[in-house]
Amino acid sequence: MQPVEPQAGLWVLTLDMLAQDVGVIGVFSDWPATTTFYANCMGL
Repeated sequence: MQPVEPQAGLWVLTLDMLAQDVGVIGVFSDWPATTTFYANCMGL
């Protein structure tokens, strides 16, 4: 696996992949705005 360079919005794609493809139902973040923003955008 190659390291990923930080890009704007990459965290949203990562959260979406974890939620939709992997089936993760909970994510801890030390910056709660990240997960809240995603949940609000996706209507969760």
